[in-house]
Amino acid sequence: MTVYEKTAIFAFPVFVFCSFIMGASGSFFNVPLLAHIQETVAPEMMGKVISLLSTAMTLATPFGLLLAGPVSEIIGVERWFVSSGILMMAAGVFCLLRTKKFD
Repeated sequence: MTVYEKTAIFAFPVFVFCSFIMGASGSFFNVPLLAHIQETVAPEMMGKVISLLSTAMTLATPFGLLLAGPVSEIIGVERWFVSSGILMMAAGVFCLLRTKKFD
């Protein structure tokens, strides 16, 4: 068994666990977001804003796959996972640093 195979055997359960945590934590993001929208958007615009948000979130998956497929073919799946993971962590740190407290 090569070093790569040993790493892949270890990395897959870690990836599955991280994916589960990301999926399970969606409600911690969606509920406050929708509450904030309901508090700040005028009632006559509520349907349009929530529909736009829903459309944008739904379109994120196919656009992400359109990006990930060709990039992983060019640089390899392993490098794509590592680089996208680093970008996600950097985005998370950036968002944490830019977070404002609301009353």
